[in-house]
Amino acid sequence: MGLGQTAPPLFFGAAVSYLTLAVALAVWPDRPASAPVRWVVAAVGDALFYALFLASSNGFASGLPTLVFLQVVVAAFEVALRFALFHAALAALALLAENLWRLWAGAGASDPFFVGATGAGLLLAAGLAQRVGERLRRAEGTRAAQEALLAWQRTVNDRIVQELADGVLWVDDQERIRYASPRVVAWLGHDPTGALLSEAIPVAIAPGQERWWQSGRQLWRLKGGARDADGMWLLLLTDFAGVQRTFRQERLAALGLLLAGVAHEIRNPLAGVAQALDLLRDAESSTEREALIALADRNVARIAQMVNEVLLLGRQHPPRPQPLSLDSWLAAWLAELPAEEQKRIALLAASGERSSVAWVDPDHWRIIFENLVSNALAFASSQPEAVTIAVVETDGRIAVTVSDDGPGVAPEIEAHLFEPFVSQRSNGTGLGLYLAHELARANGGELRYQRATNGGAAFTVWLPQADAEGALRAA
Repeated sequence: MGLGQTAPPLFFGAAVSYLTLAVALAVWPDRPASAPVRWVVAAVGDALFYALFLASSNGFASGLPTLVFLQVVVAAFEVALRFALFHAALAALALLAENLWRLWAGAGASDPFFVGATGAGLLLAAGLAQRVGERLRRAEGTRAAQEALLAWQRTVNDRIVQELADGVLWVDDQERIRYASPRVVAWLGHDPTGALLSEAIPVAIAPGQERWWQSGRQLWRLKGGARDADGMWLLLLTDFAGVQRTFRQERLAALGLLLAGVAHEIRNPLAGVAQALDLLRDAESSTEREALIALADRNVARIAQMVNEVLLLGRQHPPRPQPLSLDSWLAAWLAELPAEEQKRIALLAASGERSSVAWVDPDHWRIIFENLVSNALAFASSQPEAVTIAVVETDGRIAVTVSDDGPGVAPEIEAHLFEPFVSQRSNGTGLGLYLAHELARANGGELRYQRATNGGAAFTVWLPQADAEGALRAA
């Protein structure tokens, strides 16, 4: 390349000075405020020292402009557009100045047009390189943001999986386990990731199937999901013995609360019976004795009702649903009532040609319905049709609404309406609505309360509907 051939001392001095400048820029404090100054010093240094290198070598013919191109393009990748063009402009001016000096000194100048075209090429290359660098930086920023989002989602997913009561297995299309949650690892005693499903689990299972097995005192359930487009599928492993233990603990806790409530509710009528018996000993007239005996009878009846309701809660069999024609059932039920109560009830059957057929346990349904009607009659007026019973079919379900013209449920009671021992009646136990609510849920339905249009209370039981063949209609 003939470097330093024209003036070796000048080339050597410029090379040492340029190296010193490069080292100084490398140790320059990396502060955002001083970055523009650093880039200006670097650009001016490049232009100045490359002009000296060209002057001490063979000029444009030495090949040094190729290195200038390389440096300008590489620098343009990392700076803003104005700094990239400033750097390229200084380098182009350095090439032109060195060639003009050779032309003035008669030292073998190159074609001015070629030198100018090279300078223009430097500006164009710097602009293009800066645009490419800007796109790369944006792509890098997007990639970093996506990696941060994926890391956050992975953290959330891991936390969700860890909080699940079930263990999670992720299996590929080759029946090889690709992921096992920490709960599965703890249950199996080792990490099955990478092993075949048949090697890690003692039962054979396919997507969509459910398998049970027992190991010692542990009862396990494995439930498989459907395959996705890539053939991957999810498996949920459940420690069913643990679930049963939790259920028993919750049931015992609920039973404890129920017994505490029963003891509290029985105490008042029991005190009334004791007081009546105590006064009965000193009663002189038959009228006083009859009044005290009636008081004791009422309190005993209240205690008996409460005990019967508690026993009813404990004796309920699992639901055995079957098709039940509500229109016919309601008509027969209404005909069994005393004439006085029949006058207070208005029955509005479902519209349509065929009878409304619900999918419900008949015994459970009678308890639900009679509790709602008894509650309505207790608060309704004595006017004819003070209680209305409406049956409506909608969205594959049947709604039976029992409304009354009473005062409605007090706001302070409404939030706890279906809890045990919450009642608006002075002699009520609150177990009737609680029992109706629980039986409705057990039969795949639900019980709701809302204020009726006339200001009274309206309780609606939503029940699954049976199809024309007498089977449960698919939702």
